[in-house]
Amino acid sequence: ARAERLAEQLDGFGYDLLVEREMAVFGAPAEAACRIHRLAAQLSAGRVICWFDPGGLLAHDDIVSSMTSFADAAGCRP
Repeated sequence: ARAERLAEQLDGFGYDLLVEREMAVFGAPAEAACRIHRLAAQLSAGRVICWFDPGGLLAHDDIVSSMTSFADAAGCRP
């Protein structure tokens, strides 16, 4: 019964739902960094976790490039 309830909850759980409910941030590095800063402030979040390859389909070099671009835009680099 529990597995069936979980399956029902996850049905239709895709990109459109994530964007509509503001459960994920997609976009260019500067745009994403701005949005995450704003959300963190609204939620009084001391830390934010970013997941750069949610589907596990991207090449490692592409993920590192995205992370670097985001860190530069967000001012997170040492």
